Amino acid sequence: MDVDPDGFVAKIKLIKSGAVLKIDQEFLETVVPAFGRDVRVLNGRHVGVEGVLEALDHATFMAKIKIIKPVERQNDRVFVNVDHFSKIYKSKK
Repeated sequence: MDVDPDGFVAKIKLIKSGAVLKIDQEFLETVVPAFGRDVRVLNGRHVGVEGVLEALDHATFMAKIKIIKPVERQNDRVFVNVDHFSKIYKSKK
């Protein structure tokens, strides 16, 4: 997924067809992955960190993530806004 320079449009490539769609943020919404799912931090101080979603504070919209990668930080916990991370897609092949 790429983001246009204006920062408000995402280019999304469909897995099966390979088609690329441009979607304005107006048509997107945040969906929080299930607890125990692998996630990757996409924005902010912990960008690039991979971990497991452990908890979510509904009042502050902050999630607790147990770090898996990088290995140097493995098992540390970080708190990240729900808009700053996404589940990691794993192919079922």
